[in-house]
Amino acid sequence: HRDLHSFPTRRSSDLFLGLGGTGSQAVSKIKQLYAELVAPQQRGGLTAGAGGINPLDAFLAFDTNQQEHPGNLTANREWFHVGVGNMGDFYTNHAHDELYEPWVIKNYPEGSIMAGCSGFRNLGRLVLMQNIDTVNEKISNASTQILTAAAGLAAVITEPVIHVFCSLAGGTGSGMVLDICFLLRQIFPTARVIGHIAVV
Repeated sequence: HRDLHSFPTRRSSDLFLGLGGTGSQAVSKIKQLYAELVAPQQRGGLTAGAGGINPLDAFLAFDTNQQEHPGNLTANREWFHVGVGNMGDFYTNHAHDELYEPWVIKNYPEGSIMAGCSGFRNLGRLVLMQNIDTVNEKISNASTQILTAAAGLAAVITEPVIHVFCSLAGGTGSGMVLDICFLLRQIFPTARVIGHIAVV
């Protein structure tokens, strides 16, 4: 078997990033299609990553509902549950901070955000802000994976094409997407970012 560096050059690498339940399911489906249609053509010619998929392609998803983990996205490597475990503590210690006070939902009755955002976009944004270090780390890890795999390859596009999936109908993805785009631009200053947004 040839290794990755002797395999014919790819035009580009891709990061598929899902936000919320709809975004997670979209990335899960794309990974399934890669495994069924793309990976079989590559297995004979490169040292592949998880599931025989080229490590030039990365799959990531973040959701607030821990019950909706897509089975083919590896937990804590590709799919991450993010939440706020103690809303009482947040309201006591952070809700009046300048970062949160202008927009955070007041007196949310649930004690935590661990099973979705109930359609409240500002809860989705709150969860992202409370977990921003984790999200930044995982996206940066995906960047490192892709750039390491691409090292030495004369790729036409050296930065990955980033596909962001979410829905505007719920709370998690719609609350995260704008800030995620700013974060992506910091991590990938010149990468092409494409949004795939469900509106119903």
